[in-house]
Amino acid sequence: MLTLRSKLAALAAIPLTIIGTAAAQAPDPDPDPYGGTTYGGATYGIPPTPEPTAVIPPAKPATPTALPAEEPPPAEWSYEEPRSESFIDRWGAAMALGGGVDSFVDPADTNVDPGGGWNVRAVLGTKTRFGIEAAYIGSAQNIDAIGLDSAAVLLGNGAQGMLRFNMLPQSKVGVLLLGGLAWRHYELANESFNTSDVQDEDDVLEIPLGVGVQYDYRGLLLDARAEFRFTNYGDMLGPRANASDDMNRLGVNGSVGYRF
Repeated sequence: MLTLRSKLAALAAIPLTIIGTAAAQAPDPDPDPYGGTTYGGATYGIPPTPEPTAVIPPAKPATPTALPAEEPPPAEWSYEEPRSESFIDRWGAAMALGGGVDSFVDPADTNVDPGGGWNVRAVLGTKTRFGIEAAYIGSAQNIDAIGLDSAAVLLGNGAQGMLRFNMLPQSKVGVLLLGGLAWRHYELANESFNTSDVQDEDDVLEIPLGVGVQYDYRGLLLDARAEFRFTNYGDMLGPRANASDDMNRLGVNGSVGYRF
């Protein structure tokens, strides 16, 4: 059985217990630095504000840079021997075909009508001031004589060599001076009888002199010329042929050719 003294001690301890409990629940004299209140070791109130951190923007993608152009590999060195210019390249050559009108000049030969003439020429020196020509020449003329078939034709065929002087060798249009020698063989054709004093055939030496104009268009040659032909040994027309009448001829002709 508890004594009185024990009961009094128990009653006195009750207020102390209550005061200790209240003191335990009293607020912490040191408030939380972030604004909260601490009770019994626990913090209540405003949570702590985190310290701001620097915001790092995302890195921009690197701009691609153009790659330097690749240099072409150096050309391989090679040596090519210079092409030697040929004789034809330096001088120029051409072939031409032409035709025109031929006639005798002397009055004693007027019984021979003007006729056609033709030629085939090979030319060397179309690019230079001086050149040469070799040609085949031909002619055909009606002839009228007493005792000769009216259908008779005086044919001429021959060969010719000419020197040419081009006054404008570097121009498309050239002015030509011409001179040379030719041989022509005359003969009667298409006659059924001949009791005249005209011989059946004859060989004549000619000295042609002429002037011409030549046009060169990218290798195409156009040529026009007039020629006078002094002749010798021309006695085909019989007694009418004399020292002053050697079957001299005058002709005009044109030609077309190609320059190599």
